[in-house]
Amino acid sequence: MGAGYKLSASAAEPMGLEELLAMEPGASDMLTKFALDYPRRYGPDELREKIAAKYEGIDTDSALITSGVDEGLGLLLSVWSNREIGL
Repeated sequence: MGAGYKLSASAAEPMGLEELLAMEPGASDMLTKFALDYPRRYGPDELREKIAAKYEGIDTDSALITSGVDEGLGLLLSVWSNREIGL
């Protein structure tokens, strides 16, 4: 007798692309229209402008968007450590 639920699995069950796209009506059409380009290096201009407007003394060029906490903390620690040693 098998278990009704797999409570120990931490990953999704494998499925093919067709099966996955069939779960959402119109998903195949949306996927083929989606642009696969690289994001702006320092983050989207609109987001950087909104961040700069929120904080006094910050301009758009001073606002930097990272793709996650690890990247942001790594950048912050790098800047701080370079200041400590005079770089």
